[in-house]
Amino acid sequence: MQLLPREFLVKLAQKYLSPEQEEAFVARFSSNKSNLEIAGTLSISESAFGTRMSGVYGKFSIGGKGPGKLRKLHDFLLNEYQKSNPSGSLGFRNKVSEIDELVQEVRSRLLPFITAPHSIIGTMRMFSVSQPVPVDKIYIDLNVLEQVSSSRHFSNWRGEYEPGNRQDFDRLSLSQVKQKGVEAISVIKDYAKLLVLGKPGAGKTTFLKSLAVKCIQPEENFFADLVPLFVTLPEFAKRAHETSWDLLDYLAEALSKQSNGCDANVKEILVQGRSLVLLDGLDEVPSDDMEKVIDAVREFVGYRNNRLVITCRTQSQKELEGFTDVEVDNFTPEQVDRFVENWFKIVDSGAQASLAPQLQQQLRAAENKTIAELTVTPVLLNLICAVFRDEQGNLPKKRSQLYEKGIRQLLERLKRMPSDRKLTIDIKEEFLAELAVMLFEKNDYFPEEQTLEKFICNYFGVERSTARNIMKIFETETGLLIERSAGYWSFSHLTFQEYLVAKWFCKLSELENFVNHITERPWKEIFLLTIELLKDSSTHLEFINIRVIEIQRDITIVGEIIHWIDRKSNLAALEIYHWISMSRKMLDAVALGKDIVTLSSENLKESIFTAGLISECRCFYFDLFNAYSISDGFISDANILNHLSLYNRLNKEVIDFVLILDNLLYWLIRSLPSFPFFLTQPCVLNQQVNELEKCLLQIFNIINAASSRGIFFNEIYENLLCLWNKMLIIKSKSIASEKDRECREIIDLWNNLFNEHKNEGFLNLLKNTIGSHRDIPHHWLLEDKQKEDLSRYYEANKLLVDCLIIAVKFNSVSKEIGDTIKENLLLPIAEIEKRQREKAE
Repeated sequence: MQLLPREFLVKLAQKYLSPEQEEAFVARFSSNKSNLEIAGTLSISESAFGTRMSGVYGKFSIGGKGPGKLRKLHDFLLNEYQKSNPSGSLGFRNKVSEIDELVQEVRSRLLPFITAPHSIIGTMRMFSVSQPVPVDKIYIDLNVLEQVSSSRHFSNWRGEYEPGNRQDFDRLSLSQVKQKGVEAISVIKDYAKLLVLGKPGAGKTTFLKSLAVKCIQPEENFFADLVPLFVTLPEFAKRAHETSWDLLDYLAEALSKQSNGCDANVKEILVQGRSLVLLDGLDEVPSDDMEKVIDAVREFVGYRNNRLVITCRTQSQKELEGFTDVEVDNFTPEQVDRFVENWFKIVDSGAQASLAPQLQQQLRAAENKTIAELTVTPVLLNLICAVFRDEQGNLPKKRSQLYEKGIRQLLERLKRMPSDRKLTIDIKEEFLAELAVMLFEKNDYFPEEQTLEKFICNYFGVERSTARNIMKIFETETGLLIERSAGYWSFSHLTFQEYLVAKWFCKLSELENFVNHITERPWKEIFLLTIELLKDSSTHLEFINIRVIEIQRDITIVGEIIHWIDRKSNLAALEIYHWISMSRKMLDAVALGKDIVTLSSENLKESIFTAGLISECRCFYFDLFNAYSISDGFISDANILNHLSLYNRLNKEVIDFVLILDNLLYWLIRSLPSFPFFLTQPCVLNQQVNELEKCLLQIFNIINAASSRGIFFNEIYENLLCLWNKMLIIKSKSIASEKDRECREIIDLWNNLFNEHKNEGFLNLLKNTIGSHRDIPHHWLLEDKQKEDLSRYYEANKLLVDCLIIAVKFNSVSKEIGDTIKENLLLPIAEIEKRQREKAE
């Protein structure tokens, strides 16, 4: 984005803008400073600066949302300047002219590089096709979700453990909101900094390549004033160890190479913000390098006028300030049909009859529902097309079977090997599996050529030259191994590598090594695939369960949390029973006047509930603790129950009374300390007060319903009613102005209402009341290391549950082992050992 003369901006602003808006407007378009820096110069907050700029956009009739508005207004201003100043400022016009000429020169050099038949950017590999395929021949326009799906809480596992026991619910507006995908291209145009998240094989890399192709084609008129630049972040990380972590220098070097060694100063294109930078594979960066890579990206964002798009797996999402997160949506049925048509046009070019209609019809058949669910991502749909074509209509039922058929069909192409050994399909697959494991355990997704050569020499007992030939044959005849760039190789798809690793760890001899990776995020897919591959997964599940228990034993803070979760879950299950029974004798036990927290577990054992229900409650409370105490998330609408499995079988009012009530109260005591910060942010205070009001209204509804059943919360109710009245006073105070004086008045009002200058302020009293009557803690002040340990334990349990779901789905675990794992989930170690002794007796 080019800077504009202050004199021009001031003259224009005086016609349309207020003095405050003029300040922001002139500073924004006459300097390269960030919003935060400009706000500091004007002695206002960054949010106040944003408010002023919103007014500026309105005065110039610039609609829409996000960073796209800034570019629209800049383009309008530049046009106005050039119209009103035909001669203009010579230096300014010359600078604009020079950079424009440089951009067009580099674009002209990039065009043949990107569109060449074997271009690493303009083409992609496809199953059953020996040659690279032009991206624009197969690519289907993707949709994206503007609200990224949160990680699935594992308290929803019961609904999946018993698939026949699921229903759709909308409880207190807490059910999951179904999003409608929007066209990815339109989002690219609206947001200058974008983080594109997606599942493995969702088409993230192909999407970036398609953007480069679309941008460089003159007839597309897609960011025709920018230079597209596609690079992979893992390659940058590897190169940075040899040079430096300066992303600007790396991109400038890459752009120079891609533009055929352009003699011009291509770095100036990046400095002036005239590039569409496409950074692929953030999730594939080795963990040891991740923070350095993210820091390098943040530093490069300082050249903020460049448009950046970064891809990353959803489960490896990273926080990048200034970036808008979107998630690749699943293929729609219409997109599936278009992909299938394109695929068979390429593969069966010249054939009299295409198999596309037949496959489209079979994917709609009820008996193929399981395999049809895999068509939501391009890489799996690609594989389905290949298997369907080669097997003539025999579609597998499991995704692991799909991977197996795909890999074996590709290996069958390998007819010749430059060695004396006659290699069967099994030997070839065993070789690939051992290679996949070696690289995966080293987090080396893009090994150097010498690494592969050494491995092949040792594995087959051949010379280095022969090893090199083997690599080339695997590339040309199977496409399973490919040379990504000069001297660097990888598996063609990470999905295939993960399948091969999973198959390797099906061996009982590898079990101990296998379970040691349970807390490593890249291994999640390996665990799920391994359980799916096994005909009998009982032993693997037992080992995973033992490893999860060991994590609890090794981390002191976990034990403390687990004891609270167990105590709270026993209480919750008992309260649910009391509610359903409607027995006055039982209701008296949970009335507010009694100390319900100390009810013994013996009472619970006499109830009608199974241990399965209590384990569900334990999952729920760990979800709750993770959301508010480990992740430090601010869940503004107290919405954590999107997928709560208990919805699937219990009465709505029962859920309201126990779990939703605790969720709302937990949110309340974790959120209230943040409100003094919002007092200094007038533009967001009203929103936070509204969220608080909504939370309190839901709590009052639940308490009123409970009182009709003889269950009373008098002291909690009185305190919450007092909070309600105080917040109404705060809300009634005008907070629309940005003046510090009025902010100060609101802060003083808050302190007076809540007695915050006294040791026993109202908020402390409220938190203590909730804590004592509902056993909801607010005193855990966790260190970063403790949060990290608890997060590892949380993820390990979630993975255990996911594995159990798969095992039950495919009948690979005995009912006894499945039930034992389920019932012992998140139990204190002492209780687990007690149950084991009782069982042995």
